[in-house]
Amino acid sequence: MGFTRRFFVAFAWVLAVTFITVLDARAQKANEVFGKNRIQFRQFEWQYLSGENFDVYYYDARKGIAQEALEYLEAEFDRITDQIDYPPYFKTKIFLYNSLADLRQSNMGLNRSLYKTGGETNFVKPYIEVAYLGTAQEFKDELLFKMSDLMINEMMYGGNLKDIFQSSILQNLPDWFAHGASLYVARGWSIEMDDYIRQLMQTRKANHATKLTGKQAALVGQSIWNFITEKYGKSSMANILNYTRVTRNEERSITITLGISFRQLLVEWQKFYTEMESTVSKSYIEPDDSLH
Repeated sequence: MGFTRRFFVAFAWVLAVTFITVLDARAQKANEVFGKNRIQFRQFEWQYLSGENFDVYYYDARKGIAQEALEYLEAEFDRITDQIDYPPYFKTKIFLYNSLADLRQSNMGLNRSLYKTGGETNFVKPYIEVAYLGTAQEFKDELLFKMSDLMINEMMYGGNLKDIFQSSILQNLPDWFAHGASLYVARGWSIEMDDYIRQLMQTRKANHATKLTGKQAALVGQSIWNFITEKYGKSSMANILNYTRVTRNEERSITITLGISFRQLLVEWQKFYTEMESTVSKSYIEPDDSLH
C-alpha cells in the first residue's frame, strides 16, 4: 500500500472515530438531566438496598427511609406497569437525598450510565433523584410521580439511544399528553386537578387548554386522562399510549382507540367538567352573614 493510500485510510479512520465520538457526546448530552456547572462540595458514601425492580441508594444512616421507599415503590410497580401496559428495560436506581441542597450539588446526572447490547445498541440506565422534604406522604407522592414520569418517558421515547434519536425527530408530543399521563398514573383523580379544571371551565382558556404549558398543561392532561378512563375504561389509557408509540401521533391514536376524533373528545371532556362545575356551584352554600 503506497504512502498516499495509507494516509487517506488513516485520515478516514480518524474522521470516523471523531464522528462516533461526537455522536456519543451528543447522545449523552441529549439525555442529561442536569447541567455541567453543578459542583459537588461533599462526597456521598452511598449504600443501597436492592429489590426486584428497584435499587434504592441512601447515605448518612438513612436505611429506614430507604427501606420504606423500596417497599412502597415495589408495591406500586405492578399497578403502574399494568396501567400503562409497559415494562421498563432495567431496574430503576433511586437516589435519596437528605435535603434539597444535597440534591442540587450532586453530580449524579452528569454521567448517565449506558449499557451496550451486542456491541450495537446503547441503553440508557434509568434513575431518579428525590430529596426528602416535608412529610412522609409528600415524599411518597414525589417518589411515585418521578417513577411514573420516568416510565412514561421511557415508554414514549424509548429505552435505547436509537429510539430516542428517532423519537426526537418524529415525535413532538404536547405537554398535556405525557406530563398529564405521568400525573394521572401517579395520583389518579386529585383535588388540585379538580379545582383547577372546574375554575378553568369558567374562562376562555378552556377552549385552548391543550395549548397550555408547564404545570397547567400537566393538570389539564391529568383531567383528560381521568375523563378518558372514567368514560372509556381503564384499558383505554394503555391503548392510546401504545398506539402513540407506533403512530407518533397522539390525536390519531385517540381516534383509533376511542373511535372518535380528538376534537370530539375535547368537546366531551369540556362538557363533563363544565357540568361538574355547575353541579358544585348549585350545591355551594354561602356562609351566614354572622360568620363574616
